[in-house]
Amino acid sequence: RELLAAESASPEGLLRTAGVDPLVTRRPGRWFETGEARDTLLRHFGTASLEPFGIEGLLAAVAAAGAAVRYLAETQRSRIRHLVGLRRLDGSGRMVLDAVTLRNLEVFAPLVPAAAVPGATLVETLDRAHTGMGSRLLRRRLAQPLLDRRRIGARHRSVEELATRHRVRGEGRRRLVGCPDLERLASRASLRVAGPREYLQIAEALRTAVSLRAVLEPAAASVTRDIRRRLRELTPLRQRIERTIDPDSPASLREGGVIRGGWSAELDDLRGLRAEARTRIRDMETRERARTGIASLRIRYNQVFGYTIEVKKGFDRQIPEDYARRQTLVHTERYVTEELKRFEARVARAEDDIRELEARLFRELEDRVGAAAPDLLETAAALGESDLALALAAGAAENGYVRPEMHDGFGMRISGGRHPVVEAVADDTEFVPNDLDLDEDGFLIVLTGPNMGGKSTFLRQAALIAVMAQAGSLVPARAARLGVLDRVFARVGATDDLSRGRSTFLTEMEETAHILHHATRRSLVLLDEVGRGTSTYDGLSLAWALAEYIVRNPELRMKTLFATHYHELTALADAEAGVVNFHVEAREHEEEIVFLRQVVPGGTNRSYGIQVAQLAGIPAPLVRRAREVLGGLVRDRGEPAPEGAFVPADALPESSVASAGPAAAKVLRLLRERDPDELTPRQALELLYQVRKELDSRSERG
Repeated sequence: RELLAAESASPEGLLRTAGVDPLVTRRPGRWFETGEARDTLLRHFGTASLEPFGIEGLLAAVAAAGAAVRYLAETQRSRIRHLVGLRRLDGSGRMVLDAVTLRNLEVFAPLVPAAAVPGATLVETLDRAHTGMGSRLLRRRLAQPLLDRRRIGARHRSVEELATRHRVRGEGRRRLVGCPDLERLASRASLRVAGPREYLQIAEALRTAVSLRAVLEPAAASVTRDIRRRLRELTPLRQRIERTIDPDSPASLREGGVIRGGWSAELDDLRGLRAEARTRIRDMETRERARTGIASLRIRYNQVFGYTIEVKKGFDRQIPEDYARRQTLVHTERYVTEELKRFEARVARAEDDIRELEARLFRELEDRVGAAAPDLLETAAALGESDLALALAAGAAENGYVRPEMHDGFGMRISGGRHPVVEAVADDTEFVPNDLDLDEDGFLIVLTGPNMGGKSTFLRQAALIAVMAQAGSLVPARAARLGVLDRVFARVGATDDLSRGRSTFLTEMEETAHILHHATRRSLVLLDEVGRGTSTYDGLSLAWALAEYIVRNPELRMKTLFATHYHELTALADAEAGVVNFHVEAREHEEEIVFLRQVVPGGTNRSYGIQVAQLAGIPAPLVRRAREVLGGLVRDRGEPAPEGAFVPADALPESSVASAGPAAAKVLRLLRERDPDELTPRQALELLYQVRKELDSRSERG
């Protein structure tokens, strides 16, 4: 949301490339100089070097951290004692999910917010946390899943155990209901901006930590036991807060009445004097009425004039000589006496003393809590982790999620996989599970089938299962054996960026290029309808070449799901090792289509586009005319095809050339370019050899 940059920096180009638009805050370039930044960090943390934080010698890290700490000290007026250390985020320890992939997988936000139903994102589906700490931790883990197979497995075992221990899970989640956000409260207390009620919330969160620690005692999983160990009791601090702050304290110290009675004898005495003042005023008022004979006499307090004796006009002869006029109103005269002035001074001193003493006692509490900030933040982290583990366990138990088997190899096998979000938001519709098996012999799946048949859902669910698993969640499947992925890429759908002059197709190609430049053998790539934004021949050629590039590049050959309406791509399975064909089944009955949503081996040559258009409500005359045009195109192709088969609008008779594949297409062009009647026997023989050479070279490459 905010980028801190040196005054001389020009990050705009980088931000445009990344597709983000944060607030850019500029500060002097010297803040980012390694020497000055290092001094800033050493002063703040009070260490002799940066070795404890793992960034000594990492110039860019030192510069960034030093500038950030200096900026926080400036904006927070140096009250950043709760920043007690640095942690180096090693990129190799987290799965990389770029902004495009997070958007296309709808991890945090729906692709079309206006049309989205509640719960239409992965984070909404999984987030059953009762605290802000647990919800924020879930978002962080989904954005940066782990790569360490052992740590992933440890998280899985913890969630699985809690999913099966119904009493522990239920009681633990009950204790967390209404738990205050200790993470944010501890930070506010360290910055000395927390109000009295927030300190009471800190005490309440610490009580929750103690009770949750007892509930988790039976758990045996290593992660759960570590969480329990870090749930600090901090009983002396909690008791100090509860004894210091009044349970009915106002929100602000300025309002008074913050310190609990019985905590300070001096404060209690001053409050007693203030309470006594009310009695003294009543007694004085009664005495003055008797002395003057004025029954309507009142002693009142005014913010400007203080305590005064109010007498209605008409009683001038009854006013004693020791009454000094203070103010004349329309119907009332206000007087003071020496006794009343002395009393007012005493009460005023008591009020000032009360405010001063309350402020001093509150500052002492602030110091005590600020010194305990590291322990509070550790406890807050453990509360968040326990909340998330219990939430994931609850979701797994309710939805039938299983613990995946993680390995460091290549393969990815999912039995009965389901899309977690679609399954959750579907209205009384049973989700059709599907299997997926990717290995060295079949790592690129060409997936064909009709629109609305479920191709995109199948692609996304594979990626979401991988992300969920490496984030520490159980997964929606009967069983899963997953190789750890370093990155997931999702090139799904078509969007344009008119403000930057980028068409749909250019955006599509930029995203595809990004994948090819950054994917590795350990990545998972989803390609949905690549090449559809341009002419049929251009798009088909690009899609074909893209698949070949992935298969033939030894640095790639990553697990790839390629959904397409270019049925010609199914020929790649015969030509390239590692390519396999699957399709989404559908049935046609009396010109209507039934989606079975089952992914099965083999390709298909039908997209049922006209039938889907009919389902969408396209007028019947238009549908009938489309069938007539399709029939004419099929006849022009010179080959039989079932009615309703996919035929590109710009694919005239020469489309048979493209469907035959690049090698056959070249051979056909060679034959068309030569007139047999003009060839000598030698030229005809040379042409035959050339044709044979093209076919043989194609066979060798396959």
